[in-house]
Amino acid sequence: MVKKDKTAHLIIDVQMGCKAPFLSAIGKAVDDIRLNQPQDEIVWITISDKIRLTPPLTSSSDTAPPKTRSIDLLEAHNFVRSAPDRYNSEDDKAIRNFLADHGPRYSEAMFEKVTFDAFTDPDMVCERPELAEHLAMQQPATSQIMGQPQADNLTAYLKSKGVKNVSLMGMVSENCVLESAMGAAIKGFTAEIRADLVIDQSDPEHIKPAAYYKGQMKDIIDKLINAPHELAAHPTKIHLADGDVFSPHDLCAMGQNITMTTSNQSPTPELRIKPTVQIKP
Repeated sequence: MVKKDKTAHLIIDVQMGCKAPFLSAIGKAVDDIRLNQPQDEIVWITISDKIRLTPPLTSSSDTAPPKTRSIDLLEAHNFVRSAPDRYNSEDDKAIRNFLADHGPRYSEAMFEKVTFDAFTDPDMVCERPELAEHLAMQQPATSQIMGQPQADNLTAYLKSKGVKNVSLMGMVSENCVLESAMGAAIKGFTAEIRADLVIDQSDPEHIKPAAYYKGQMKDIIDKLINAPHELAAHPTKIHLADGDVFSPHDLCAMGQNITMTTSNQSPTPELRIKPTVQIKP
């Protein structure tokens, strides 16, 4: 029997305005992973003003912690981000109920990031200053944190767990989800985006079909690889339009290692990007 490579399931930014129908779909997916793929890792990821990894809590059988992390703890880790005028609103209740029913367990890691891409290393900005403008537009804290040594690193954590593949779901499809998939591919993981389990800010009710999101994200990668100048009009990818941010090696990794799937389907071959760039010797 062939041993299957280990997968980490990344649940990204579900606190960013997701409504009950989408949270319900994510909850069902998480429950299914816990039941049917217990050997896999689950990592909950949120945008924050710091880079911080909270690993699973291990314990002996006689001191087992509660199964799900408390709302107070999740608030401290930026998983509940309701503005004062939204507190106790229907959306606020929906995310709190979701976290209570399906949220991070003590046996699952949590990771706080400061950029769209959860795999961005702070020292990459020193090595690639052309990344700075792209990262700086994502939130003000980025410029203060990037370039400084950081103890926590999602890539190192996943590799320490023997993870080879990552599966991504959450919000926002073309930003945090897609760019984290791009970062994962560059770091040597295969990245599967669950296109039926992502949304963008125009679709909080989760109405648009998976085909829409597959097309949206594939279009961005196609342009990034083959025609970056066409991203000049994109609101969050404008600084990628000069084509100098990623190396040919990076682009090949994205093209070869990112797939987009829907539930219970194998990766669709025609949606695997086929870049024209080649790795330079």
